[in-house]
Amino acid sequence: MNLELNYEEIESRLNNWLKEQDKLVVGLDGYSGLGKTTFLKYIAAHDSRVKPVFMDDYVTTANTREILIPQIDRNSHSLILEWSNNTGFQRIRALVNDFKNDKQYAILLLDGIFLYHPDILDDLWDKKIFLDGNVEEADQRRIKREKERWGEDYFPEDHPDSYIRLFKIAYNKYLELYRPKEKADLVLMIN
Repeated sequence: MNLELNYEEIESRLNNWLKEQDKLVVGLDGYSGLGKTTFLKYIAAHDSRVKPVFMDDYVTTANTREILIPQIDRNSHSLILEWSNNTGFQRIRALVNDFKNDKQYAILLLDGIFLYHPDILDDLWDKKIFLDGNVEEADQRRIKREKERWGEDYFPEDHPDSYIRLFKIAYNKYLELYRPKEKADLVLMIN
């Protein structure tokens, strides 16, 4: 991933967007394992105006697994909608409201998936950045990360209780129904 090249593009966009308003709430969406968190950490390390927020700190795989597994027999649209009741999203909304009074930061940048789904957090974003790239390579990075994180509790994709199997169904339906790439103010290709 060429962070420096993409960072120059995003830095230019952030500067232009801040000319339009004093505070920005930006959603950074894209496929799991594509590099959203790495990219956000890089941006925050290079721009003191940015308050980084990681959706995984609010809605984790372990929590989502409990929500999604009982929904196996429902269609993927329902799988996504189940997330809208999660208390993690309420906490994210509260964080965004608090940010508006925060004097330290001008930009709140949150990375996550399904951010532009109309029933979850889509109404929060002043601007939207979508990361696009090679899904197969992202899957390899994600599998490695999840194996390290979950250890013996890791479920491979072919396991009946696999979170990622359900995620992929839901994500493909999300792309088809809500076209997040087309909603984005900036699309960055990640190699």
